Amino acid sequence: MSVRNFDVGDALTVDDGGIGNLTSAAFTYFLLMRPDSVAGGDAPMMAVGDGSDGPHLGRSGDGIVYADDDDFTGSSGSMGFTTAEWFTTFLTVPSGVGAKTVRFHASELDTDTWVHDNSTGLVTVPSLTPDAITWGRYFGGASTWDGKIAASAIFLAELSDGDCESVRTAASTSFLLSLSPFAAWHFNQASTSDPVLDLIGSCDETVINGTDVVEGIDPAWDFSLEEPILPTINPMIKRMLFTGFRG
Repeated sequence: MSVRNFDVGDALTVDDGGIGNLTSAAFTYFLLMRPDSVAGGDAPMMAVGDGSDGPHLGRSGDGIVYADDDDFTGSSGSMGFTTAEWFTTFLTVPSGVGAKTVRFHASELDTDTWVHDNSTGLVTVPSLTPDAITWGRYFGGASTWDGKIAASAIFLAELSDGDCESVRTAASTSFLLSLSPFAAWHFNQASTSDPVLDLIGSCDETVINGTDVVEGIDPAWDFSLEEPILPTINPMIKRMLFTGFRG
């Protein structure tokens, strides 16, 4: 299987799918990501916007940040990020107009080592009508994310700490979809010429700048979209099994 690699300067954008104004809405960003660097300043990973900097989730060192045109705030300490490891990463934002505290969540995919942390400052989500969702850059143009992405989702709800932890425990797209995201994406295409498509609605790829496909570092994640259907046992064989082949 493949995952998508983002070098500094790369970005991928999809249609907003009618997500609507997030200024007073509860919402959650999810990323299954693997950083190639945990050094230095803010590296934007995922954002919803309209050409200006809408609410975005970023990495800053081994911590997480929220940023938009007017606000910049981060986790109070380390979220445990290291290179060459896959992480389930969430930004959760409560509903309501005005200044509010956002929450960051992260765990290494292969271990149950969660960090749940409130932002150190308050944010006021800007009032804008989104026209795109992007990974790897600010809407203002800077592209500084250096790492891999395997899956992502947006929820129009504030997931709880327990919800976030259950995603890591299940480690499957079918479970992620059972939590009813607004949109969800796989980044496991065999080629960059294969577009990233929304698994739910119409938030499909519109613009790609760079990125490349990498194999051999798959996360321990089940990308199947349905639960397996077990075969039905022939009634005669079932009877034989339970009667020890006696008539």
